[in-house]
Amino acid sequence: MKIDKFSEIGSQHTICEDYIISGDNYIILADGCSSSKHSEMGARFLCYMARMYMKIHGVDGLQDTNYSTKLGSWVIHNAEMLVRQLGLGRTCLDATLVIAYVKDQYIHVHMFGDGYLVLKTTWGDFEIYCVDFKSGSKSMPYYLRYLVDEESHRKYHEAKVTKTTSKIIIPKHSQTIQSTEKENAYDNIDSWHLPITCFKSISICSDGLGTFLKRKPDENGNKIINVEDIVSSMFDFKNSAGVFLQREINIYKRQLKKVDLKIEHFDDLSIGTFLMEEDPNDKDSKTK
Repeated sequence: MKIDKFSEIGSQHTICEDYIISGDNYIILADGCSSSKHSEMGARFLCYMARMYMKIHGVDGLQDTNYSTKLGSWVIHNAEMLVRQLGLGRTCLDATLVIAYVKDQYIHVHMFGDGYLVLKTTWGDFEIYCVDFKSGSKSMPYYLRYLVDEESHRKYHEAKVTKTTSKIIIPKHSQTIQSTEKENAYDNIDSWHLPITCFKSISICSDGLGTFLKRKPDENGNKIINVEDIVSSMFDFKNSAGVFLQREINIYKRQLKKVDLKIEHFDDLSIGTFLMEEDPNDKDSKTK
């Protein structure tokens, strides 16, 4: 297994509020809210607090069903204490937090807020999970910060936010894309437990993945590119050497320039990928 990460500022931002860290068996990313002051710092605090929790308490596989709840609570309470000591407001902690780690031949992903999970199966299909929060037309992710701010939590509840988790399957041998979605309570933590043997790659992404723009709008005036139209180019890793994720994204950008397409993401984008190198002795994945 190899790990690589990528982060890039959005075209409409002056400060990158995304932050991502990784180690031998984990990736952690946070996506700060652009309308909250110093959220780029809060994103960093959340990432390092999450890493500290895993260092102190270890990581859990499938045994502790409350692991993500305990992790989130510990992270935000300790981060809130830190920002008070630094004289910063609590709202700097307005950031999505996504944590992925390896344990017992699974990759476990816990998402606090919105974002994407992009999977490539051993049989060549792509699976995309998108978690989104909406109040009317406004995006309103549920941040861990609401656990330590009772008044803001009350106002968030009154906003009647709808949380939707979508699943998109792009089959390798079919042109028919399958899509389903379900609604969950806004404070429900999304967790996935993914057997390593079933996937070629597992990627966690900030919501910037859904903000790629094409130069000209379509017939409906929409310039945003559907995520399912870009993942097969960005996440089809042909070479696992070195910085495989960064290289694949740069190749994709060069390909766009060759056909005179200017495509950019207006929001910050962070991606972290686990890439499973093929075992030459494993013939099952080749014949599935």
